[in-house]
Formats: sequence, structure tokens, C-alpha cells
Amino acid sequence: MLFRITYNFLKKPGVSEVESIRSTVYVNPDLWTLIQMENPKPNLSKIFNEALAAYLGLPYIHEPDLIREKTGKMKTRLRELYQEQQKLIEKELESEREDAAKKILREKIIGENLSKIFINPNSLKPKLPENDIHGDYDEWWQQKASELSKVSQLTVSPVELQAMIRRVRA
Repeated sequence: MLFRITYNFLKKPGVSEVESIRSTVYVNPDLWTLIQMENPKPNLSKIFNEALAAYLGLPYIHEPDLIREKTGKMKTRLRELYQEQQKLIEKELESEREDAAKKILREKIIGENLSKIFINPNSLKPKLPENDIHGDYDEWWQQKASELSKVSQLTVSPVELQAMIRRVRA
């Protein structure tokens, strides 16, 4: 047995336009015969709603006013949750933008002060750890990072200084 069911729902909250969706439902012929034996003209809406409620593990209450009230409350709560989620996402994005701006400003300040300590940052290639296999310049990097920290008034680690040198020469 084949049934065509049309669902109607509002497109957007507060808009009176209705959109229809067509769906096909296949019913086991034996079940359909049993249903027709009980009632020759069964109420398909009621059967379908009872089945959906059972599927969701909810009792089926055929009280249209109560259902509308609960549906309205659920929609209101879902809107509130959605708005809360949107606010959290906006806060996170704003925080990420602020962090990125701070990082850019920090790199700019350090980059400007880099030339005060090193005349030619490109000449530091042999002193980078990947080229200093014996670690002869470990203390030197620590000292230069400390000098750069004082000049730029920011805490700069040797690793951060080395990363900036790599970017300068790239």
C-alpha cells in the first residue's frame, strides 16, 4: 500500500507563508488490512502522529491547544538557545580577532626593535640552532632575547627571536 503525505509548516516564525513537502509512506498491506478491519475509514493523521510520538518515546496527547502551547514554548526555548549560542560564538570570534590584533602588534613592535639590536638580521643564519650543531650560540640567543625584551618592553623568548630571524631572512 502506498500513501502520499503532505506536510505543511510555516517557512519562518511570524510569516504566514506555508510550504508543503511531499513524502511517500509505504505501509505493510497486512497491517493496513488489520487497521481497516478495526475501522474502515482510519484517521491517517492520528495513526501517523501516534507512530511519531511512539518513535520519539513520548505519549501521544490529542489536545491541539496543549500541543500548540508546548510547541510554542519549545520554539521559544530553541530561539533562546540559538541566540545564546550566537552570542557565545560572537564573543569567541571577537576574542580571536583581539588576540590576532595583539599578536600582529607584538610582532610589529619586536620587528621594529630587531634592527636596533641586529644591524643585518640576515647575517644570523649560521647562528640559528639548525646550523649550530654544537650549541655554541645557546647563551648568545638567550642574551639577545633578553636585550630585545628590554628594548621592546615585551618578554621575548630565544625561540620567538629565532622564529622572527627566520621570517626576516625568508
